[in-house]
Amino acid sequence: MTFFRSLMFNIQFYIGTSVLVTICLPCLLFPRSFVLFVNRIWCLIMIKGMRWWLNLDVKVIGKLPPKDKIVIYAIKHQSAWETVFCTDLFSMPSIVLKKILIFLLKNHYQHHLINLIKFTILLFFMIIKNY
Repeated sequence: MTFFRSLMFNIQFYIGTSVLVTICLPCLLFPRSFVLFVNRIWCLIMIKGMRWWLNLDVKVIGKLPPKDKIVIYAIKHQSAWETVFCTDLFSMPSIVLKKILIFLLKNHYQHHLINLIKFTILLFFMIIKNY
């Protein structure tokens, strides 16, 4: 049952996000307040899906500072959950990441690009050999 519920949430997440991004791509031409509104819709859909499919609920203990006050939150990233929840809770925060994460992503994509080039060259020579 857990596998099924997780699968259903993943389907909702990927299809819902793809549809919303496709439909709302022109929204980037509108003011920031409109983009925040679309972001809020996406967050609410994901949070409702987490609640419905995964039985996850949120309980915030204590008071949050007013939206107009500048604060710093240090959150240990554990999963995609806090990305969705915190984006809604903190009204589209600025995100800071370690330089090493950019390095890891860069190396990851370079590795895949090199493999793609190797595969393309191999395929090219196989086609030439068969002629």
